[in-house]
Amino acid sequence: MSAPPAPGEAEIAVTVRLFAQAREAAGTAECVVHVPLGSTVQDVLAVLAEEMPALGLHLGRCSFGVNEAYAGRSQALRAGDELAVIPPIGGG
Repeated sequence: MSAPPAPGEAEIAVTVRLFAQAREAAGTAECVVHVPLGSTVQDVLAVLAEEMPALGLHLGRCSFGVNEAYAGRSQALRAGDELAVIPPIGGG
C-alpha cells in the first residue's frame, strides 16, 4: 500500500484493521502500511490519510488500538503490530 522507504532505511509493516465508517470510507476492512522503523500511530494515520483521502476525513474522530489494547497517536509501533481504527459509536 504505502511507498517503500528510502534505500537503506529500515521499515516495518503494520496491519491496519478498519471498522464501521472507517471501513466504508477506505473501501476495505484491512490493509498493510509500510513505515520507517520508529514510526508511531500518527505516522501510519498520515500515510492512510494521504493514500485514502475519504478515510482521512474520519480519522480525527476515531479511537485506536494496537494489538487489541487502546493506544494514543504517539505510541511507537513495531514490525507486525496490528493497528485498529475505531470510529465513534452513536446511539442512545
